[in-house]
Amino acid sequence: MRRGRNYTTIVPPIMTSTVAIFDKPEPRLFVALTESSVPALRCSIVRFPVSQELAAHGSRELYHRRHHDRAHGDEGSYWDGVDAVLRRDYDVDIRGAICVVMYFDECMSLNDCRMNCESTGSTSYRWFHNGCCECVGPDCLNHGHMEAKCSNCLH
Repeated sequence: MRRGRNYTTIVPPIMTSTVAIFDKPEPRLFVALTESSVPALRCSIVRFPVSQELAAHGSRELYHRRHHDRAHGDEGSYWDGVDAVLRRDYDVDIRGAICVVMYFDECMSLNDCRMNCESTGSTSYRWFHNGCCECVGPDCLNHGHMEAKCSNCLH
C-alpha cells in the first residue's frame, strides 16, 4: 500500500483592508512630515523599496495563480517586465525608488484614518479592519504595505 504525501503550503497572512486615493494630496507636506520622526504625531515611519511593495502584492497574485490555476511563472522576470512597462509607458523607474508610509500607533475608525492621512498630505491610505491606519506617500505605487504595523493596534 502506498502512503499518501502530506503537503503543507504556507501562505502569507492577508489582513483585510480598505484603500482609497486622495484627490488633492500634498506630497511636499507628507515628505516634510516623514523626513524625521515627529513624536507629537504618535506614529512610526517605514521606508522600503517600491520593488518590495510590488513584490509583496505580486507574491500573493503568483501564489494564487500557481495554486489555483496550476500555472507556473518566474516572479523575478514578471516584476522586471512591470518595471520595463512603467519606464517605457509612464516614465517611472522603480529601481531605487523608496516607498514611505506612516502608521499611526493607535487604532482608529475608517473615517478618522481618512481625515488623519489627508491632513498629512498623503497620496492614499490603507485602513486595516483591525483599526490600524497607514498613510501612503507619493512614491508608493500600490497603497503601501499589506501588513498592519501599528504599534498599539494589534487585535
